[in-house]
Amino acid sequence: MPENKKRLYKPPVENFIFKMREELGITVREFHYSKNLYEKKEEARNLISKETKDVTALLTKSCRIFFSDLYHTYTHLKYLRLIVDIASRFG
Repeated sequence: MPENKKRLYKPPVENFIFKMREELGITVREFHYSKNLYEKKEEARNLISKETKDVTALLTKSCRIFFSDLYHTYTHLKYLRLIVDIASRFG
């Protein structure tokens, strides 16, 4: 290539980045793949997923137990209110 064409030549990636920035106003960042980094992130993602499932199961179990107890107490309060109402009206 002649010397002046070497200076004007841009690799296709740089051309793409330039056109995206100028024509569409989009900022393009280059991506560098690293297998080790991907594996570390995947391992962390799996660990968080497992912890989330465990905590969700525990929370669901606790909510069911507490809801059952609260509903039972609510029912007893309703019966107690009914008894007090009857006693006060018909005493």
